[in-house]
Amino acid sequence: MIQLDRFDQVALERARSTVRELGSVLVAYSGGVDSSLLLKLALDELGPEQAVAVLASSPAYPETEQ
Repeated sequence: MIQLDRFDQVALERARSTVRELGSVLVAYSGGVDSSLLLKLALDELGPEQAVAVLASSPAYPETEQ
């Protein structure tokens, strides 16, 4: 298990609290660390009925990254 320092623990709990207060979330999922962590956190806190991820396709992104 990963050990978080106090700053990271506080930040993680603040994110959890914010997600719970929102009650439902839509995560713009890129597959990166940030959106992956947010999606996992949202699913843990709210469940799959209230936490949804979306993927988008755009000409701004190279095909190799879509």
